[in-house]
Amino acid sequence: MYKIEHHTYIPDMAYFKSMTGLDFVQEEGNEARAKGKLLSLTLKARDYLYSNKLQQTRNVMSYLIAFNNEWQQAFKDYVVAYIEAYYYSEEDFIHGSGKVPNSVIEKIEGSLLSSKLFPVSIIAEVRNSDKEW
Repeated sequence: MYKIEHHTYIPDMAYFKSMTGLDFVQEEGNEARAKGKLLSLTLKARDYLYSNKLQQTRNVMSYLIAFNNEWQQAFKDYVVAYIEAYYYSEEDFIHGSGKVPNSVIEKIEGSLLSSKLFPVSIIAEVRNSDKEW
């Protein structure tokens, strides 16, 4: 579900459980903590995805993730890979090593999320949109 207050798509816990078997409530101890952890990790994944990108590129990507089903699916798949790496990777990339596991990089590079240049028509659509995202 796209969350306006966070300007990103936040997949739900049931989606993660169906894709990975990961039960956030069991991992975190209760539903409130589980929802908070999912939100926190999704925002970290989004921030990593947007790092080193121009503001215009981030705006277009955010718009497409909000309103385009293919982009939403690519983002959800990427977030799953990011969170799997957080819980299961031997490389402690989130907690300080800075080394991003290949599974995370591959989800970006093998999807729409690797786009760097967008057609003028999409940029204009984003600039002229009266939608909230």
